[in-house]
Amino acid sequence: MNRRIAYFLVAAFSAMPAFAVADVQPPQGWTLTETLRYALEKAPEISTARLQRDNADDGVGNAVGRLLPSLDISGSAGVEDRRAAPGPVAGSSTAPWSSGINLALTENLYDNGTSIIGWRQSKVSRELTEVVLRRVRDNLCLAVASAYYRYGLEATLASVRRDQLKLTEKQFATVNQLYKQGLRARRDYLRFEAEVQRTRINLQQAEIAVASSHADLLAAIGRGSGETAVDFAVVEPPLQTDEREDPIVPKAAPEVDGVYAVREASLQARLAPFPADLARRKYWPTVNLTLGASYGSTGFLNNAAPLVDAFNINRDARLGALLTMTFNVWDWGIRRRDVAIADRNVIVADNALSRARLDAAADTKKLVLELEQLKNTYAMSRSLVASQQEIFGFLEQDYREGKVTPVDLIQNFRDLLDARVSVLQARTNLAIGVLRFHFLSANLAPFLGVADSKDI
Repeated sequence: MNRRIAYFLVAAFSAMPAFAVADVQPPQGWTLTETLRYALEKAPEISTARLQRDNADDGVGNAVGRLLPSLDISGSAGVEDRRAAPGPVAGSSTAPWSSGINLALTENLYDNGTSIIGWRQSKVSRELTEVVLRRVRDNLCLAVASAYYRYGLEATLASVRRDQLKLTEKQFATVNQLYKQGLRARRDYLRFEAEVQRTRINLQQAEIAVASSHADLLAAIGRGSGETAVDFAVVEPPLQTDEREDPIVPKAAPEVDGVYAVREASLQARLAPFPADLARRKYWPTVNLTLGASYGSTGFLNNAAPLVDAFNINRDARLGALLTMTFNVWDWGIRRRDVAIADRNVIVADNALSRARLDAAADTKKLVLELEQLKNTYAMSRSLVASQQEIFGFLEQDYREGKVTPVDLIQNFRDLLDARVSVLQARTNLAIGVLRFHFLSANLAPFLGVADSKDI
């Protein structure tokens, strides 16, 4: 009867040779590309970044508009009581209508450079919002892809645990039958019963992990609980491999100046001198030169002539230039303090840029080392599976010769299962590490194939 248990165990194990994702038949659902595109369309942080970029676009347009002439038109019409004073002759009245129209074209030719500085500042601000949008996009892609891979891992592990429970319960049923017949010791019965309980606990934990990772993925893509439920396809995280199927990981760290944090800090450092420049200009006399042209016509509604003739009768056309110079001789040190504040902000921005470069250099170097470690862990996990598979073969032969017990065979089967689980976990961790590398390289969206989003 012991031999019967071993044969059943070996046959059941052989039915599940790899416990890889390909062996599991999960429900079909959204692919990673579909999930990412949905997130890019619905996630609130993407919407916020787009609105900020649109605001910066309008800011550039406003800055350009301040450099161009402005055209104003105004008109007025009213009624006035124009009766003559009382006297011996009955009072007479005049036409009560009062009206006027004016058209003015104005151009400020010089404003101490304020408009030019504002235009340059708006262009840098626009560039900053574009970098922020791309950083938010890639950060969202990193979060969604990582959550997608983790959900696939947890779903796969839960499927493996279900298969393990089915196998263990069948084994326990056989041992239980033999125990009732007096052919197995109570010790063996209790060992198998404990194994079943342990497997059930592992399955419950795996199912909780699946539900939790599914909720995290829905939150990452911006899908609310009130919307139609969706499922996600469970796939093996892709890895670039060589001819020996060993994963290929980057060896060189990404360029520091290409990291989003450094690019943003660099643009902030470029923006900081503009307020300082404006603050220093307050020391100078404010000189404004305004050139204007206007055309006006008054009382056009008070004339019996046709409307065109009424315009010509009371017309008033003017060309003018206005030069205004203002100089503040005393402001209780406000300008001096404004300049000092602006200069300190420039230093602060430069310090932030230096810190961002230092942090980025450390992060990129550590990530390359981590990727190499993850690669080695993945390789060692695969090697461990091969070793455990070989050990199981030896134990199988030993059991056939009566050298080991079924419990020893079950224990080795559990070790082999754990080794294969570690392979899945190592592969997922390595794939997420590769995603982080491309995020630091500022090309994660192209790497994932979603850089062509129409709104980015």
